[in-house]
Amino acid sequence: MPEYNVQGLLQWPQWPNLRNYRQLAFGEAAFDGNVGAMKLLLALGADANEFECQTDRCRTPLIAAVQAGRYEAVQVLLAHGADVNKRMKRGQTALMFASYYGHIELVRLLLTSGADVNADFEGDTALSWARQKGHAEIVNLLIATGETR
Repeated sequence: MPEYNVQGLLQWPQWPNLRNYRQLAFGEAAFDGNVGAMKLLLALGADANEFECQTDRCRTPLIAAVQAGRYEAVQVLLAHGADVNKRMKRGQTALMFASYYGHIELVRLLLTSGADVNADFEGDTALSWARQKGHAEIVNLLIATGETR
């Protein structure tokens, strides 16, 4: 039986959209918390920092996983070099979404991974998003970490 070079197959010119589909599938796997699919897609060349599409509402895999509260998926992404401070094309960060949705364990993980507690999006920060949603424990954690706005 012949051996196949998967990386070579991914470079074929007749598959110009394969990279886009792979990245979209990777973002969806991160959102779903499907760590097995994420690891397979990483082995096939998915990028932990690339957007899932090209519109201004597209997310990074890290932001997708954070929005859905997928702790293990976030761990996998960080272990594979996901930039904890990479913003959506509009400017939001993973820490902002974790704070907004009340994912306290993800807030802790992102902060210990170097998330910028003072990152600003249109005048708002993770702290203001947590306050807006009434997540007192996250508000206290962000203030203790140095956020003041």
